[in-house]
Amino acid sequence: RSIDVYKDFRKERVPDDVLRMIVTDLAERLFHEVDINMDGTLTQQELQVAFKRRRDEALKTQAERQWVRKAVKQAATQMGLRGKDRKLDEARRDAEELREKEQSTAKLTERRARGEWQAEIEKPELLDHDVDVDTNFAMNA
Repeated sequence: RSIDVYKDFRKERVPDDVLRMIVTDLAERLFHEVDINMDGTLTQQELQVAFKRRRDEALKTQAERQWVRKAVKQAATQMGLRGKDRKLDEARRDAEELREKEQSTAKLTERRARGEWQAEIEKPELLDHDVDVDTNFAMNA
């Protein structure tokens, strides 16, 4: 939700010190909720677990809110009032094919560039006194 807590508290004319206490209390609760091993520091693993848990909770809440919409869509599809999203599926399939084609082209181009670079690196260098000018063959003296 796009609620600005600070503005909402400003409307109620909450004093600054009370507002700071509220924010501090919320931050402290969040910290203790995320700090699983209670060592006073937040590790990357603790943060990832907390983010995943919050995300799963949000997705579950969203799914619960959208059950009516899904039910109406399913009923309309069953009654024949609404067809399946074939155009969207076709467009998605076309986009995936185009992406795969572009990726294979990019890989081929990169492979060729690497081969050219490797050939340039491994190119033999012959000095003038090692080469017979008439035959272009190296002379081993």
